[in-house]
Amino acid sequence: MKNIIIYSFIISLVWINGLSLKGQSLSYEQYKLKNGLQVTLIDYGTVDATTIRLYVNVGKKCETPAYQGIANFTAQALTFGNAKYDKIQLADLFNPMSSGISASANDNYTVISSTFLNRDLDKAMEIFAATMRQPTFPEVEVKQQIAEFMQYNNPRKMDITELASRFSDYFVYGLNNPLGRNTYAAQVGKLTFKNIKEFYDFNYTPKNTRIVIAGKIDHAKIKQLIETYFNNWETVYGENNQVSLEAPSFKGKEYGFVNRDEATQCCLYWAKKAPMIGDKDVLPFKVASVVFNRKLFEEVREKLGKTYGIYMGYNERANNGIYTVSTSTRSEQMSTTLEAFDKTIADFYSKGITENELKLTKTKMKNEYLAVNNPGSIIEFYNPLVFPDIKKRMNSFAEIDALTLETVNKVIKKYYTPESYKLIIAGSEKDLSTQLAAIKGLQKFANNIIEADQ
Repeated sequence: MKNIIIYSFIISLVWINGLSLKGQSLSYEQYKLKNGLQVTLIDYGTVDATTIRLYVNVGKKCETPAYQGIANFTAQALTFGNAKYDKIQLADLFNPMSSGISASANDNYTVISSTFLNRDLDKAMEIFAATMRQPTFPEVEVKQQIAEFMQYNNPRKMDITELASRFSDYFVYGLNNPLGRNTYAAQVGKLTFKNIKEFYDFNYTPKNTRIVIAGKIDHAKIKQLIETYFNNWETVYGENNQVSLEAPSFKGKEYGFVNRDEATQCCLYWAKKAPMIGDKDVLPFKVASVVFNRKLFEEVREKLGKTYGIYMGYNERANNGIYTVSTSTRSEQMSTTLEAFDKTIADFYSKGITENELKLTKTKMKNEYLAVNNPGSIIEFYNPLVFPDIKKRMNSFAEIDALTLETVNKVIKKYYTPESYKLIIAGSEKDLSTQLAAIKGLQKFANNIIEADQ
């Protein structure tokens, strides 16, 4: 009878395979509940502890005009209390466990996570399920959350790099795309408990969620708990959230400027096209990015001394179709720093990488994979919304080894083109006036232009 209870709710095939990471042989098990919730169990480590993580396919990409920030507000508000326990009771329960629950949303998805000792498994799973499935979004807590955001997220007070980043999103995507709409005080102040509850009800559904559990786990016990707390999870909106956004376009060099009075430095923030999740170009692009990042630092920082650092950023998990390069420099060095970037990317485009650089980068990437050494990072390594095919993800080393110099250099020709990008310059217009005047087609943005909906 016990076996019938454990497996009666499984409607898809269960398969168990071996995988190897950090010299260990790991096993995983995947199945799906009758309500569409996908479950992955990964055996890892010898410590009697478990990490549980829920990935919900909802993020900034799902926000409609005038509701900017609601994805992250909703995620954070999950931890404010639920139908079983209020916020104080949750703290009292988790403190003896030396545990807790975190929740946040990015552009692409939401993550709810907790780690606890196996001795606390039953209680921790009960709390976790109540947090996910029965949030109450207490009005006082929600209002406080919004008030804190309004106090600390004023474009006129932001760090200059954050300011450039916000305006870059606006410049790249525009107001018609949720990724281009900025979250701002006047708009956030209109959000209500009702808005957050409606957003939760529409997006937090079994078919829109993946649950991954890793650690030294008892599969039979975990399955019983999942059946108890998630098998009866039904919602009004039951479908998978398939949001598809138009990829940003880059035609020629476009320049934008935002003023920050009395800024002691200026920030340069470039954006260019990058591959999306699942694109065959992702892996060779990431190899190229390692080399390009190093060349930027060598040329702009070490050889020319234009800045303390210059960094390329690419987040495959964000799935936003861009990569960025950012640096801060003295205002009088703005133009020469821009010239240094243009030269570096032009050289990279024309020369590509060498066989030795490819070999060293492959080793570096594999070493980074080998550094994955705890249940939480194991789960993120096999993030089901980014890497839905766990078998393919298991072959990461083989895919890296199979990359050829020709493949990587072909991707460099596609994404590291020197003639197109969007650049935001943030700094003191007074100090930069002469240099700005020399930039053809420069668009000057008022500070409040990103405080708009469409």
